[in-house]
Amino acid sequence: MNLTTRTSMAELARRIFSTLSGTSGELVPGPFEGSDAQLALTLPNGALVSILPDVDMPAMYEIVRLDTMALVVDKLTSDRVIDLLMEEAGLAAGS
Repeated sequence: MNLTTRTSMAELARRIFSTLSGTSGELVPGPFEGSDAQLALTLPNGALVSILPDVDMPAMYEIVRLDTMALVVDKLTSDRVIDLLMEEAGLAAGS
């Protein structure tokens, strides 16, 4: 497991939990042996998502909806991850 990525995921988790009240989740091992950790989340509206390190772009992330196993979007900065999670949870400004 890549310690640098795991630290980044832990910091991203702290930012998500402090920004999206009512979100729960944990860092879990990646889906394949030796793959980086991912963040499994339940958003305040009950949506299940996973945040993974982007495989092509170090320090970028992708979001997967776990109910459909569909990629929401990839190649995201941590700020954009939080913005999109707020949209997925129905908490974006103007929602």
